[in-house]
Amino acid sequence: MKTTSMTPPGPAPASARKTFFHPLLYNGFLAMVCSWQISIPAGARTWVEDSAARLALVGGTPWTAPLSAINRQAAEGSRAVVPAGEYHTFVVGSAAACRIDAPEGLDTEVFVVKSYPKSINGEWHLRPCYMPTHQQSEATGLWAVRFKAALPPGIHKLTISTSDQPAGTRVDYEFKVVDLKVPAADIPFGLWYDYNRFPDAYRSPRFEEMYIRDMAEHGMNTGTVYTWNAGKNDQVRQFRLMRKYGLDRFPIMLLVRCDDPAIPEIDGHRFMLFGPDEPSLERRQECADSLVVARKLGMQHVTAINPRATWAFGELFDVCIVLRNGLTPALHDYAKEVGMELWMYDCSMRGTNPQMHRYFSGLYTWAVGAKGCYRWAYVHDKKSCVLPDGQWNARMDHEYVLPGPDGPISTLGWEGVREGILDYRVIRALETKVLAGRGNPKTAEAALWLARWKHSVDPKLYRGPAGLGGHPNRDNLLDTFDPGIDLENLRAQAIEFLSD
Repeated sequence: MKTTSMTPPGPAPASARKTFFHPLLYNGFLAMVCSWQISIPAGARTWVEDSAARLALVGGTPWTAPLSAINRQAAEGSRAVVPAGEYHTFVVGSAAACRIDAPEGLDTEVFVVKSYPKSINGEWHLRPCYMPTHQQSEATGLWAVRFKAALPPGIHKLTISTSDQPAGTRVDYEFKVVDLKVPAADIPFGLWYDYNRFPDAYRSPRFEEMYIRDMAEHGMNTGTVYTWNAGKNDQVRQFRLMRKYGLDRFPIMLLVRCDDPAIPEIDGHRFMLFGPDEPSLERRQECADSLVVARKLGMQHVTAINPRATWAFGELFDVCIVLRNGLTPALHDYAKEVGMELWMYDCSMRGTNPQMHRYFSGLYTWAVGAKGCYRWAYVHDKKSCVLPDGQWNARMDHEYVLPGPDGPISTLGWEGVREGILDYRVIRALETKVLAGRGNPKTAEAALWLARWKHSVDPKLYRGPAGLGGHPNRDNLLDTFDPGIDLENLRAQAIEFLSD
């Protein structure tokens, strides 16, 4: 067995050199929360105690759960099934420490999980979000463990020591590895990535390569290029870095707002010209003018757009990236009629709520028939970061990673995105098998299973509490919405059909 432990910076006492446990201190946790530049309401101490208890951040019995079950503290969640070679992340709660005993050959990474306070429908909650290392943050009692399943098929177990005492509590996390080569995604997955939104301290070529590699490792296969980042046309350099990490598998969107002309093609890759962003109904002529520019350049015309405007003048675009909740069967019929392709995007979520991200990227994207899935944004606010001196200035606004001196700090939501893309790939592999499955009596059963799941998905991604209107930003619904689906079991069933 190989042990992964949290090792403190600098020399450790002789008794602790093999393993390091960071004790969970309530006062330290409260100070950590208050240091994030967040306004804490009156009665914060009681609120933090109550919220932390609900999340099992302090006290209680240590537990483990798949990432998609974190809000249910789902010790009752299903066992994760992971195809060999794919990444998997799970959580450990109510744990003062997190030391992993892993099978030989399995490299595990351990992260502290930082939560942040949000008022949701008048009640305060802690939302698990960022995943720093212990060198970057004090312990909170909630941990994330990530690994790539480089193991033979079968049931495997990780044992986690959750105390700084030699005879302390140990909990297990079981998962199943299957020998299944899952095809790459057959639609584009991407984020808007504007290098100008990164803090100046973290905009060197070294950092940029870390960001692009991180996106590729989380399932992205396309991206965006903004040509105003360096005050001149930086398109060629950015594209070639994206190509290095496979973000050119689908046409990259080009956003041009400078005097340099757009380059329609580089090294055989044809770009799409991004038109007026999120156009209102009054901007039809602006969209028509942008289409003329795209056609003169021989480029496809694309934009992010709400469902109403898609119905009104979607024919002015080759690709409409429709705001989630808008991909209905009728809109698909209209798109076919005018020769338009429908992708989908969200601009309200952030790096919280991994089960929501998994659902959105996986089952939901497949069921509503989206031909692409995008999010705003890799980062949003250039002031949101860990400062070079180590001070946290996280603003928790539409971001999936947090820039810092050591590179991007992941979030639970960002890990959920990757899990969802894997779900999508598994479901599409099964669908392809069904379509080619003549002569196999199991085909009918698998086809019925797929049909039931597709028809069970509501095209409206989320619904707010009755009477509250359900505004995603005002009510922070996407921090808390639970699709109510055991996504681990869903993947396991799809893989079982694939294995027949």
